[in-house]
Amino acid sequence: MKKKALLIAFLIAIMAGGSVSIITVHFGRAQTGTNVNGIIYSNATWTQAGSPYTFTGPVAVNVGVTLTIEAGTIVNFDNNYLQVNGTLVAIGTSRNYIQFNGPSAFSGVDFTALSNGWNEQIDSGSIIQYANVSSISISLESPAKIDHNILTGNIVMDSVVEASCGIISNNIVTASYGDGIECSGNASVMDNTVVGAVWGGIDAFSGSPTIQGNLVIGNMGWNGAMPQGGIVARNGYNSNAPINPLIQDNTITNNNAGITVANTVSTQNVVPIISNNNIYGNQKYNFYLNPLSYDLSATNNWWGTIDTQAINQTVYDFKDNFNYGNVTFVPFLTVPNPNAPTYINATAITGGTIAPSGIISLSYDGSQSFTITPSSGYYITGVLVNGTSVGAVSSYTLQNISGATTISATFALTPTATPSPSPTPTPSSTPATSSSPSPTASPTASLTASPSSTPTIPEFPTIIVILPLLLSVFFVAVIFRHRKTANLGK
Repeated sequence: MKKKALLIAFLIAIMAGGSVSIITVHFGRAQTGTNVNGIIYSNATWTQAGSPYTFTGPVAVNVGVTLTIEAGTIVNFDNNYLQVNGTLVAIGTSRNYIQFNGPSAFSGVDFTALSNGWNEQIDSGSIIQYANVSSISISLESPAKIDHNILTGNIVMDSVVEASCGIISNNIVTASYGDGIECSGNASVMDNTVVGAVWGGIDAFSGSPTIQGNLVIGNMGWNGAMPQGGIVARNGYNSNAPINPLIQDNTITNNNAGITVANTVSTQNVVPIISNNNIYGNQKYNFYLNPLSYDLSATNNWWGTIDTQAINQTVYDFKDNFNYGNVTFVPFLTVPNPNAPTYINATAITGGTIAPSGIISLSYDGSQSFTITPSSGYYITGVLVNGTSVGAVSSYTLQNISGATTISATFALTPTATPSPSPTPTPSSTPATSSSPSPTASPTASLTASPSSTPTIPEFPTIIVILPLLLSVFFVAVIFRHRKTANLGK
């Protein structure tokens, strides 16, 4: 009886308060990431949910073991490295990149000669695809595939990618120090955009790598102090092996120098095969020998002009230094090679963004759409394509691109409206007089509506307040009746 009375009293108290609170408690462990170090001896998967994976020491994937890194996973190297002796499968998506973070090139991924290389025929083996690789280097001693990645960062005395074999394709590579891509052996460096390196954009230092279909732009070669920066063919390690890189179908522009061929320490001549490239608009030279005592051929390339004398002035060879050989560039292409890439340079000033932005590589006759977005408090003042206005548009598509193109967006602060002052009434100098009094209008009888006989229903909030009180009275009456019946029973 006491428990029932307490329960009724509790219900009455709740209803009198007019509300009921329900508290839900969620249980689960805090997501603080995962620390990793040492040797991985069995197949493992790193997931986005387990991120970030933070190296507290070097990590190695053992021979015969596969480490899988899923889309969206974050890996922090923290001045350590990942040595792959087995298989690394790191595949993100175009909408959900894997993130590799490291402070310098002393951090990185090293595919050793023991690792399981990529097999293009069966789509199997070691691969890094759709990853945002920031401030670490990647080294290939086995034919891994490095594809559709964004590789940037503070690379110190090293390359973003260094490969003696493998496939380096469709990447955007920016190096703030050293080379963008170093390649040798039979490495394939294809369809990449390489920008901003201070040594060479692509550096072929031995063997016969294939360098094809790349956009190599804005690489300064020791900050412009030396005439190199685009593609460099040289002997870098005193090798006696032939050095015959294939350099074709590339666009090489706006570098300190376009192509540099150097032979300083090798007993073998550096003889690259150079054809069907678009080599133009480089700051010092389009072609530079440094030093090279024998002749080279660089025929069937587009040099930005069909003026032979003008082309000759952009080639540094025997005419500039009698210790060097001659560069033969005739015959040359009379129009750009459409099989080489072209590009769009998309920029926006302060006050908004354009997306995508920066250097965008695309094929001739290709198209690219852009979205222009003002920042809060700004509006779009105009969009220029190759210096010509296309209006203050919020989106624009460039179509049938036939060469280097620029698009830029400008913005301005949204003006703040200033309220106009209210006009001051001018007082009349002479009061108006009425010649005769206006007749007084007869009062109009107004009809008063009869009160409605239908009672007004209280609004919902009123019911919420009254209902608990009515229920309280009801339950008190029940308790009173119950007690009276009990007393009568006695």
